[in-house]
Amino acid sequence: MDELDKQTELKNSYLKEVKLLHQLDTKRKRTQELNHAKADISKLTDDLHNGTKRLYVKARCVQRPTVLPPPPPAWMMQDPPNWRLTLGEIISVSDANLKP
Repeated sequence: MDELDKQTELKNSYLKEVKLLHQLDTKRKRTQELNHAKADISKLTDDLHNGTKRLYVKARCVQRPTVLPPPPPAWMMQDPPNWRLTLGEIISVSDANLKP
């Protein structure tokens, strides 16, 4: 029974190592892919700045729906008041005030 426990322990440690190696390999591959992508972007950026390559953008402008402004408020639609008549109603000049 002691031998079986040792073998089980050894097997479990091997499995842990295999998982760890797989994780490290996956991380290395992702890092490598990221570095390649960064290098490609850098090379393309340099080519664009040098004028050795051109960038073509295929785009389509989407027409936005026309939004009409809201109508003006009702007080703006009315005729302007006659200020002379309005001031004449407020201010009255009497003849007594005009005589010296």
